[in-house]
Amino acid sequence: MSPDWFDELAEFLRIPSISADPAHAGHVEEAGEWVCQFVRDAGGEAELVDWHGEPLAIGETRALTANGAPTAL
Repeated sequence: MSPDWFDELAEFLRIPSISADPAHAGHVEEAGEWVCQFVRDAGGEAELVDWHGEPLAIGETRALTANGAPTAL
């Protein structure tokens, strides 16, 4: 695992976004924006939308190879 990839993952994991506590609602949105920017930086399109009052990151990026490329969620 390259150090750069690990640093990116660690940056995302430091956002305290897994919580039912309303005090962390801003962190949940911050994490969603982080994911959207990650997809955009990879050449894709992404947006943060409201899903029943909760932020949901939706986006897509093209696979590097068309045949047999995995789906990532």
